[in-house]
Amino acid sequence: LGESALHYVEDARERLLAPGAAILPATGTQSITLVESDEIRDITAVRSWEGIDLRHFNALQDTTSLVFTKQYGFRFSSCRHQLLSEPVPVLHIDFATACTDDAFPMEQRIPFQATASGTAHAALATWEVCDDHSRSHRMSTDPRDTLDNFPRDMQWGQALQLLEDLDDGEGAQPRPLVVTKGEWLTLVVRYSCDGVNFQCIIERGVQRQHTGKGLSGAVSAAQHTQHHDGGGDWGCTSAGNGSVSAHRRFTDDGRDVVAAHQGGAARPTKQQEKQQQQQRAQQHRAEAS
Repeated sequence: LGESALHYVEDARERLLAPGAAILPATGTQSITLVESDEIRDITAVRSWEGIDLRHFNALQDTTSLVFTKQYGFRFSSCRHQLLSEPVPVLHIDFATACTDDAFPMEQRIPFQATASGTAHAALATWEVCDDHSRSHRMSTDPRDTLDNFPRDMQWGQALQLLEDLDDGEGAQPRPLVVTKGEWLTLVVRYSCDGVNFQCIIERGVQRQHTGKGLSGAVSAAQHTQHHDGGGDWGCTSAGNGSVSAHRRFTDDGRDVVAAHQGGAARPTKQQEKQQQQQRAQQHRAEAS
């Protein structure tokens, strides 16, 4: 996503390729995995220096931005870590048919289970591409696949977003997100309007309901929480009846993500989302000029 792959492929399909031409890779899948790593915690937080307590600066810790591991200056596979969940697919792209207008949902809420107990220090973003729909040949940035592949880690690597427990009340410092093996959680993923970037939060309280059509979930009531940092702000408000309203504002480039709700107001239609994206793009161009 960060390299705008779908944008380039879509343009090539329309202008350069004959109908039915083979496209490689054929498909791509973006996934998120919860990870625990004391080394990542130490790299991304401060404690003290020369007897000076610097822990208050952790109030400025960025828990909203997705950062490539090579920007931190390390290979993820070189850090001691534990995976706390299986990779959770959040986006699947068929490069032969997908269009940028509707490929990226404004929000997804995906129930999943923790596979181990621990502190989820970060969400690990990886991708996999395949040469056909049968996945005959695949290339992945999963750290288990790149452990002995130094060039792939240096070219793409993985991305990390630091996590905090938004259900743990208000406070100056981000609260650690502690999960228990078997606990049901909800991965909330929101995309920027151009689909180049996304962000996620973890919510607790998914209720299992066997409907015969898979798992459906409802988020339990949570306390009102708010967190601010240099990358934007998250808000999460509960009406006390199990419905949760959440919103995320992108402030680093002046664009806003439309508020999304579970319970209460209905989510915008695809046409409304497209109109809103066009309006934001026009406003962004006007501000840039």
